[in-house]
Amino acid sequence: MPNRSHGSHALGPGAARKAKLPSWLQSVLKSFPRRRTDNRRTGNQPLGDIPAALALKAEFDVDDKVAFDSSDGLLRGTIVRLNPKTARVRVSASSFYRVPYGCLERQSTESREHRTTLLRSVAGQARHLMQHHGFLLCA
Repeated sequence: MPNRSHGSHALGPGAARKAKLPSWLQSVLKSFPRRRTDNRRTGNQPLGDIPAALALKAEFDVDDKVAFDSSDGLLRGTIVRLNPKTARVRVSASSFYRVPYGCLERQSTESREHRTTLLRSVAGQARHLMQHHGFLLCA
């Protein structure tokens, strides 16, 4: 009978260890809070609420104009960074806040679809100009 102490396994030493995940998957998993096994409360969001947080994050983009309530009253600013659970919002030249997506209210009337349409139009015009001036040979 094989000796199974000190990490040895029937398939060889170290075979009981977890398989190594691809680096892109490891980075995604690191952004989610770990679930605690005891009953103590933490500031982390429970694992079951992650899809809701991701859905809220998908509604916002960098440079969106937003408003949110704070202890200083209603503040307005611009999103400068999207984090997994919060957005970094610039309120003034030297004042930034980390705000949960659920607390943000979009202030600009420009929609994501409008920006996408505008960018496609600009890309088409750029392609046309590059073809016209001989910089882009294939369509």
